[in-house]
Amino acid sequence: MLLVEWLRRLSPQRRQVARALRAARDLPPVTLTGCLKVRPNRIVCTGKMNGRAVIVKSLMGPNAERLTRATQEVLEDRYPALGPGPHRVPEPLAFSAKHGITIMEQVPGTALSAMLRTAPPDERARLIARAGTWLDRYCADSRRVNPTFGGRNWLAMAARKQQEFRHEPDALLAKALVGALVPLAAGLSGRPVRQAIIHGDFRTHNLLVDDATICGVDLHNTGYLPVARDAAGFLVHLSSHIPATDRLSWNGVSTTDADALLATDLLSDIDPRLVRFFIGVSLIWQLSIARPKSRVAGETRAMIHSYLSSTT
Repeated sequence: MLLVEWLRRLSPQRRQVARALRAARDLPPVTLTGCLKVRPNRIVCTGKMNGRAVIVKSLMGPNAERLTRATQEVLEDRYPALGPGPHRVPEPLAFSAKHGITIMEQVPGTALSAMLRTAPPDERARLIARAGTWLDRYCADSRRVNPTFGGRNWLAMAARKQQEFRHEPDALLAKALVGALVPLAAGLSGRPVRQAIIHGDFRTHNLLVDDATICGVDLHNTGYLPVARDAAGFLVHLSSHIPATDRLSWNGVSTTDADALLATDLLSDIDPRLVRFFIGVSLIWQLSIARPKSRVAGETRAMIHSYLSSTT
C-alpha cells in the first residue's frame, strides 16, 4: 500500500502521530493500530513495533521535548529498579525528545478507575490499598527528609489559583480554603517533611491493574516533592470522580478510602496535618479544572464544605 493511501485511511489523530514518527527517523518502524487518548497537547496510540504491542505517546506544544526527556529519565530509572514484580512501570523502548515521541510496552490490565466504578466496598478498599502500596514501592529508594516544610510556596500557588476563578461562588469557596490553609501551614512550619520522587499525577486512571500486577503510567515527574501531596491528590480525585457509597468524610474525602490508602506503609511516618494541608491544596486545584456545571464540580464543592467544617 502506498504511504499516502495508508495515511489517508488513518484517523486525523493517528495521522498526526504517524507524521511525527516519520519525522523521527532514528526510531524503529511502528505500525499504529488504534487511538486511546486525545488531549490538546498529547495523543496516545496503540501500535506494533518489531512484532510487539506498544504504546506510542506523542506530545505537542512548547513543553513537549522537556516532558519527553523527563518521561525517558523516569522510565529508564524506575523500570530496572522496580523490575517485573507486582509493582511496576512500563518497559521503555524508544524515545525521540525532539519530536515528542515516547514508545513503551503495552501493559496488560484494566484502569483502576474502571475497576473502582463497579467494585463492592471490600474490593474497593483492597484495590485502593494496592494503589497505596504501588506508590510506596515507587518512592521507596528516593525517600528523604526535608528539614523544614516549605508551606509558603504551596500557599502562594493556592492563592494564585484562587485568583483565576471566574465563577463567584467557587471563588469564595477557594478563598475560604486558602484561609483554612494559612494556620495549617503555620502549624507545620519548621517540621520535617518526608519527600521522594513521586508520581506527580497519582490518579486512578494512571494505574493499570490485573490479578498479579499494578503498573503506573503517565510518568514524568523528576523532582522531589512531599509524598503526602500524591496521596492527598489521589484521595481528592477519587472522592470527586468515583465517590464511595458511604459518604463518610475525613477532611472532605471518603473516610473508608482514606483508611484503605493510609493503612499501607505509605504515610506511616507523616504528620496527618500535612495530609490535610495537601487535601486542601488539591481541592482548590480540582475545583479550578472542573466544569462549573459538572457532577465533579458539585462533588468537589460538597467536599470543600465538609473540609471547612472539619477540624482534623
